[in-house]
Amino acid sequence: MALNEVIDTLPRPPVQGALGKVARRRKRHVPSTSDPRAELQLLTKQHKAWTRKAVAIEAMASDRLNHETGETIKCDLPEDVREQMMAVSRGLAREAKSLETAMTRSLREIPIYDRFLRHVFGFGPVVCAYLVSEVDIRKAEKPSNLRRFCGLAVIDGRLERPTPGQKNGFSKEMRTRLYQAFSAMWKNAAKGDGCTTKYLDVWRNTIHRLEHSERVLDRGLDRDGKWTGRIVNGQGRKVSARGFAFSTGWHKAADVLLEDLYIVWRALEGLPVWPSYYAAKLGYEHGGKISVNAPRLLSVDEALAIVGEMGKRPVVRG
Repeated sequence: MALNEVIDTLPRPPVQGALGKVARRRKRHVPSTSDPRAELQLLTKQHKAWTRKAVAIEAMASDRLNHETGETIKCDLPEDVREQMMAVSRGLAREAKSLETAMTRSLREIPIYDRFLRHVFGFGPVVCAYLVSEVDIRKAEKPSNLRRFCGLAVIDGRLERPTPGQKNGFSKEMRTRLYQAFSAMWKNAAKGDGCTTKYLDVWRNTIHRLEHSERVLDRGLDRDGKWTGRIVNGQGRKVSARGFAFSTGWHKAADVLLEDLYIVWRALEGLPVWPSYYAAKLGYEHGGKISVNAPRLLSVDEALAIVGEMGKRPVVRG
């Protein structure tokens, strides 16, 4: 009875055809505030809550896997209850999805979205909304501050993990959203004839470098002709070399993207910039060595010129 009451309050699946288009046009989000960033904070908070509930309810109604034995643990709920819970999960997911239009509308009023984020291939309104609403670029004095907040700081050879009893120095949500965005970038670039971006180039070059590294042990080929092997990670453990290369590659690509975001955003806000990836390009070089010991004020045009093209382009095949 309780589940049926919840289901009745959720929106029905979208109607197909002409009537569905009319119904979708009638639904329009009314902003709660005139401040677009504050509105994005409200939207992402709602999106996060609905998404977590949808995932949690689906997990409660799904079979589980015993990772030690590989055995499937069947859900013990009655079949009709499972179906009702899945309906609730799908309804919450639809509600979260419906917020994307409102997110895009608010994002269009934000300068960093217009000048940078909307041009990044693979980055949709959700990840852009999370970045704009959760990042305070004034607090990110250096690129390393932004990387740490987004969960990409490497400490003791591994990505930073939560410390029991202490407040997190990073946002787990931002790390998840960046992973989803880069996964979408990788998958979408592989469709059709394929394309690339400056960030995918960093990713692929990292994989290529590690593939041919002397660090790879027990090198071989699998049934599909793909390279295999083991590699010692930052914690001294042997792991899959191909998996390690793929993971390291997207982290490197995300580092470059976050520095690009940092440079353009700080320039838009009239704040000093501490570059690292682009230090040599900006002239921070003394005696043949890069030495960054002072920030620099950049115009928006200068910042965009340093960052260069962030959109997709065709793959040049040799």
